[in-house]
Amino acid sequence: MHPLQGEYLRRKLRRERRAGLPREAPLPFYARRVREVITTNAKLAAFYLYLHRIRRRVERDPRPYTDPALKPIDEPVPMCRKEKVLTGVAA
Repeated sequence: MHPLQGEYLRRKLRRERRAGLPREAPLPFYARRVREVITTNAKLAAFYLYLHRIRRRVERDPRPYTDPALKPIDEPVPMCRKEKVLTGVAA
């Protein structure tokens, strides 16, 4: 995905306003944009660190991860396939 689509850095211009609205003053606009970019990227970084800590904790855990879905199958499972019976107009 492109960085502009992921909103790491969203491009906003002062002149892009709705029809009829006046153009914003440069200082408040750019001050707000800098704050928005910093807070957005800080939230992304905090979420990344949260996931990284979970991954590190799981990798360092000495107990192997077990789940009933991961257990090997002892006996072969018969392949069951139900045949569809066409009746009426579809036949």
